[in-house]
Amino acid sequence: RRPAPTDLGLKMRDGSDSEEPELKLCGAAPNCFSTTPDDFSTERMIPPWTAPKGKARDELLRDVADVVDAYPPGQNGVDGAGFEVATRKDGYTLVRYESLKNGYIDDLELALTASEP
Repeated sequence: RRPAPTDLGLKMRDGSDSEEPELKLCGAAPNCFSTTPDDFSTERMIPPWTAPKGKARDELLRDVADVVDAYPPGQNGVDGAGFEVATRKDGYTLVRYESLKNGYIDDLELALTASEP
């Protein structure tokens, strides 16, 4: 597998008004989906996950980890070569899925910031 791109992760982003680290925006990439809109990707925006009320942050992180770890690779011929959790730290998870035929890698970033929930 190729190494993960170095620009992924929760980081302070140039041009952002946020005072907190953020995930990378999609930009013009046609195969990127995000919960954060930008000028290029509004048509590929998906709604953010809403945490269940009453759960502590550590419980939510455990729930997300359990769902990721239980994912069965190869659904509908997608990611048939499996996946790996490349990073899981401080509320940030990077999962890398690999296609069976061509070895393409799709990166999934999940973040639950310290200010959430």
